[in-house]
Amino acid sequence: MLLNRSDDFFARNTSYKALFIGHSRSYHLIIYAASEYSPGAVYEFNGANKEMELLEVLDTLKPQSIQVISTSLEYNLVPLELVTGKDDRSFLNELPGESEAEIVLRNEIPEMGLNLVFSVDSGDYEFLHSLSNNRGIAHLSAEMISNLPHKDFSAIWSKIVMYIYNGHLFVLAQRHSDLVLSNTFQYDTAEDVLYYILWLKQELFEDFDELPVFVNGFVAPESKLASKLKEFIHPLYFGTSMKKKALSADEPYPDYVLEALLRH
Repeated sequence: MLLNRSDDFFARNTSYKALFIGHSRSYHLIIYAASEYSPGAVYEFNGANKEMELLEVLDTLKPQSIQVISTSLEYNLVPLELVTGKDDRSFLNELPGESEAEIVLRNEIPEMGLNLVFSVDSGDYEFLHSLSNNRGIAHLSAEMISNLPHKDFSAIWSKIVMYIYNGHLFVLAQRHSDLVLSNTFQYDTAEDVLYYILWLKQELFEDFDELPVFVNGFVAPESKLASKLKEFIHPLYFGTSMKKKALSADEPYPDYVLEALLRH
């Protein structure tokens, strides 16, 4: 189902890239032009036929590439030094997880000297792997961390970066260019997210006069979460740029913000 499409997007562009994000219950496919960071079209797929419906859209649009993102809540960060050689995969790559229903995968983040190890349901793995055209499955947090050193984002030495997706909060905290926190959890209310971000600011950045917070992901513009963030989190920015600031409660809240995930 097409959720959102910018005016004349398909008329203005003939070459696309795609980003897939989701889990076993629902999938989202974001289509964007190669030169843009804003989504041109967003599709949602649910139900028993979601794989077939997704493949039909991809076959129609034929994007140049597709970035496949996992939103697994089960992940750990491991220093690169623990992998002693190219062929040393020990428990880090495509091995059964805690149960036979899981596959364990590894994303390297050389910019930060880390591996991110995460699990994917075995029932999803084959489909996601084929969807990626053998380019691999990336974890949402790994992509967020990989983008921290890029472009003008790296000049902001201390910050909190959020990604919100389907009731899950993914959050990073960077202090003087050091990654001091990476966490995710499933939340029930807007207050859960708000209190956690306020707690992070107090615990990790109490000595800061002003700390930028960047919000990404899927947040309904008219939702309680959008209004709470804009009311209590200052300064609040969208994406990875300080040019996109939520100036007031009347400032439009974007439907989707992808910058923290798109590969630069």
